[in-house]
Amino acid sequence: MKKYILDTDRSTIIWTGKNKKMTVKGDVGFEKGNLFVELDGKLVGKVKVDLESIKLTGNEALDEDQKTKFLNHLASEDFFDTSQYPFLEYEIKEVTEKDNEQHLIFGLLKVKDNVFGLNTLGKIDIEKTGIVAETSFEITSVNDSIKDEVTAGYDGEPIESIKIDAFIRADAKNPKKEG
Repeated sequence: MKKYILDTDRSTIIWTGKNKKMTVKGDVGFEKGNLFVELDGKLVGKVKVDLESIKLTGNEALDEDQKTKFLNHLASEDFFDTSQYPFLEYEIKEVTEKDNEQHLIFGLLKVKDNVFGLNTLGKIDIEKTGIVAETSFEITSVNDSIKDEVTAGYDGEPIESIKIDAFIRADAKNPKKEG
């Protein structure tokens, strides 16, 4: 089995949330993660998303006060509740090749104390020195229950969609040199 360590500086999630009143964009980083290529070539692993790293990007229609309120809203009990649940965890259970360009990624997403199936299409390149993976999906199209869990305490304007673009870079673990 070969271990790859998530490069948190070169990995990110870009998100776009929409309701009838506005579209808000941002990004969120990773805390850590490990991917493994087993002897049979199977890719598995787990990554931890740092919800306290959420930032807004490219939202010129919002002033600084609105941006602060929105970020506080995402961190509050009625949304992610980051004081109690600062991380999301995604576990890759299996990856199969759909065609030369796309892979089916089967996984589990832990949100607060609940686990949801989250299967999506993506592109994964595995090399000796690292893994590069990308995926793009709308949460409501892969598992609407995830949005329902995150927004269970939210009574504002209904969320129409949450789009996710994830970019992951992981480097091969270098064995320590004996000396």
